Amino acid sequence: MAKTSAEFEKEFMDSIKDQTGKTLPDWLTMLKKSGFSKQMAVSYTHLDVYKRQGYYWFTKSLLMDSKSNMVITGAGMENTILSFKGQLEGAEGIKISNCKNIQIIGLTVEDSKGDNIKVTDTDGILFSKVKTYWTGGAKESNGAYGLYPVLCNRVVIEDCVAARASDAGVYVGQSDSVIIRRNVVFENVAGIESENSNFVEIYDNHTYDNTGGILVFDLPGLTQYGHHTRVFNNKAVSYTHLSCYLRYYLI
Repeated sequence: MAKTSAEFEKEFMDSIKDQTGKTLPDWLTMLKKSGFSKQMAVSYTHLDVYKRQGYYWFTKSLLMDSKSNMVITGAGMENTILSFKGQLEGAEGIKISNCKNIQIIGLTVEDSKGDNIKVTDTDGILFSKVKTYWTGGAKESNGAYGLYPVLCNRVVIEDCVAARASDAGVYVGQSDSVIIRRNVVFENVAGIESENSNFVEIYDNHTYDNTGGILVFDLPGLTQYGHHTRVFNNKAVSYTHLSCYLRYYLI
């Protein structure tokens, strides 16, 4: 016999406490105190709500602003999935700005309307074992960037997977002291892109089935020009995604 809507609601309410240790009213009280209105604003010192295995669906962006020493952890990129498919508000899946010492570890972010994870004006950002992609395949309508730190210092992107962005799977722009290593990047326009950034190390990555594998360049009129970038010991092969992106790709 099919469950009634009331039974589904009770099952959902009970599962919240089992999975997080807090009831739904507890969480709503905490979120109300954080001062968010339309979009979901993160305001804790250590966010491990998603440590448990599961698929979590959001219709609004997750925002973090002016926070320090935050750790967002999951149970692994194949076990903790944050989906923004059908997103109604906000462009990014996760947007972090004006922060210090942020870590995102062991989860997947997929199908945002725009960039899956964007970080701006932040000193110290670590992406480790994070997967970002669009589930519907490589399309021009996908978001522009998978992992997207810009105007940041002390950036580390390691052991991540980035796929099917309509611009770059991994992009670092106008940033200083950057390490991009041991990532798997495929089916994007640009696999890995470093733009107007300083003291960048890009190594031990595997890029394939992108229109372009690894790009390093400067554009005029931005906040800085780049220098001291090293690209070594990478594997960049199989540039097969030309037809899908050719009209969009201008570099």
